[in-house]
Amino acid sequence: MPKTVSFADKMSKKAEVKICPECGGPVENVLLVDSNRDNPKGTLRFREHFVGVCKCNHKEIYG
Repeated sequence: MPKTVSFADKMSKKAEVKICPECGGPVENVLLVDSNRDNPKGTLRFREHFVGVCKCNHKEIYG
């Protein structure tokens, strides 16, 4: 029997705020796109990954 999850249960999981253990500020997930040059062809490759941003690493991520 499949487990049914209500919309309210899904939204309550999304509403949970993660707290940074170092600074105590909220952590926001941001999609970071890096561009890398492929050596043999010289073309650009893009790599996407999610990064948690808080007060500690805000300047490192945004510059």
